[in-house]
Amino acid sequence: MLGSGSASRFSLRATQAYLWSHPLSVPLSLRPAFLQDRITPATEDVHKEILQHDFGVEDEWPVVAEHFGQWIVEDNFVDGRPRWEDVGVMFVPDVKPYEHMKLRLLNGTHSALSYVSHLSGFQFVDDAMNCETIRDFVECYMDEVSASVPEAPGVNVDGYKKDLVTRFSNPYVKDKVERLMMDGSQKLRNTMRDAINYLSVESEPAQSTTCLGIAVAAFIRYVTGIDQEGMEIDKVLDPMAEELKEPARKACRLVSLPATPEDGSVGEGRVLDESEETDEEEGGDSSKVYDSRGVVKIVFGPEVAGIEAFVETVNRALGLICEKGMVYTLLNIN
Repeated sequence: MLGSGSASRFSLRATQAYLWSHPLSVPLSLRPAFLQDRITPATEDVHKEILQHDFGVEDEWPVVAEHFGQWIVEDNFVDGRPRWEDVGVMFVPDVKPYEHMKLRLLNGTHSALSYVSHLSGFQFVDDAMNCETIRDFVECYMDEVSASVPEAPGVNVDGYKKDLVTRFSNPYVKDKVERLMMDGSQKLRNTMRDAINYLSVESEPAQSTTCLGIAVAAFIRYVTGIDQEGMEIDKVLDPMAEELKEPARKACRLVSLPATPEDGSVGEGRVLDESEETDEEEGGDSSKVYDSRGVVKIVFGPEVAGIEAFVETVNRALGLICEKGMVYTLLNIN
C-alpha cells in the first residue's frame, strides 16, 4: 500500500487526539510501512462456472485470488517483531523502491493493458494476453518503463516482469478488463506521471515513451464516452468522466469513427466532413490533426503537458487509434 506507514501514523494521531486529547506514548515513526500484492478480481459468473466444472463445487459467491502473494514490510518495529519472514514476508529498511516498482510495472501496466484491450474488443485480461499483439505491447511497455524504476534490493526486475506476464495470463483468475479501467484518471497520474517525467526530462538523452503514449491515447479514446460504433457508452468508469468527456472528444475529432480490422480498413458508416479531412495525401501525419494536450494537462498536470515530445507521441498514437483502430496502431506504430 502506497504511503501505508504515513497514513496509519496520521490515522492513529487523529484517533488518539480525538479520544484522549494527548500525544501518543509510542513514537509515531515506529509504525512500519508495508506493501501487499495479490490480484483478486470481483466475483463473476465465469468463476462460479469454473469452480463447478473443474472442481465440482457449487458456490454462489466464490472469492477468487491468484496463487501469487507478496508482502513487503518496513523493518521498523517498537520492540521486536514476529517472524513473518518464515512465511514469505520480506522485511526491508525502506519500502519506497518496492512501491515505485509495483506502481510503475504492475499497476501502470494493468492500466495500459486495460484500455488497449478494451479498444481491441476484449472483456477478460487473460484472453487479451493470449493475443500476441497485446502481449507484445505489454512486454514492450514494461521494458520501456523499467528505466524509471529504482533498484529494489532482492528483486530481479527482469524476473518480476516475466512473472507479471504469467500472472496477467492466468486463465483461472478471469480478471475483467473493465475492473482495471476503473478510476483511470487517478491511476494514470499515480503510475505513469513519474515515469514520463523521468524518461522525457530526467534521462540524458531522453528515452522512448512510445508505449506510454499509446496507453494515454487509448485512455483518451475511451473517456470520450463513445464506443467503436459511435454509440454513447452507458457509463464511463472514471471519477473525472464528465470533466474529461468534451476535451477527449475534441482531441479525437469524433466525427470520424475508428476502424477495428488489423489492416485499418474502414467499415460502413464512417463519415468525415471537409473540415475534418486528414492530410493523408501528405503522409497522414496525425500529430498535426489530433491534439491531446488538454486531456494530458487535466490528468497529468501542466508539467507533463509541457513536454512537447511526449504530447506529440500521444497525438500520433491517438490519430492512428481514431483513424485506423487499436490493433492496427499496435502493429504499425514505432
